[in-house]
Amino acid sequence: MTVIGLVSCLSMTALASLSERKHMPDRPINTASTRFESPALLGFEQIQSWLDAGLVTSADELLEILPYQYRRFYTLVYQSHSLQPATPRFPRIVLYGPDARFILTFSEDPSNSAYHTVESLELSPDQMGFIFREVRFDSSKAHSPVVEYQPEVCKSCHGNQSRPIWDARRPRGNG
Repeated sequence: MTVIGLVSCLSMTALASLSERKHMPDRPINTASTRFESPALLGFEQIQSWLDAGLVTSADELLEILPYQYRRFYTLVYQSHSLQPATPRFPRIVLYGPDARFILTFSEDPSNSAYHTVESLELSPDQMGFIFREVRFDSSKAHSPVVEYQPEVCKSCHGNQSRPIWDARRPRGNG
């Protein structure tokens, strides 16, 4: 979690009880606080170019090809309500790079179908929001990876104005 995410989470907890947060409307993104002076280290455009060139045919290969400067910023999630399950033995990996403008998530459990899926979340200043994508890799590598843009399933937790979920104590089903 970034420092900004941690502070936001702590502020929300201090300002609203759990029951109040259930009924909070989606707030617009404060674009004044999301301006960056330099380009992002990594974005989905780069991932898509690797997929198109056939350089990446699995989640493992994607993880290996990511720049070290990006991979060194991560957290391990040991319990998750997401589509990518997590346990202490097989945590969910959340990579967020140096500024959390582009987030990738992986499942580490090879026995789970989510193991062959990578989820991404990218801040899009042009759209003043976040873009969600899901990359599904074929475990047999017989077919090209499938990229789904703004999957409907993401809205069930992240809401219509898709945004990251920083609150670890969020109850199930509350976006």
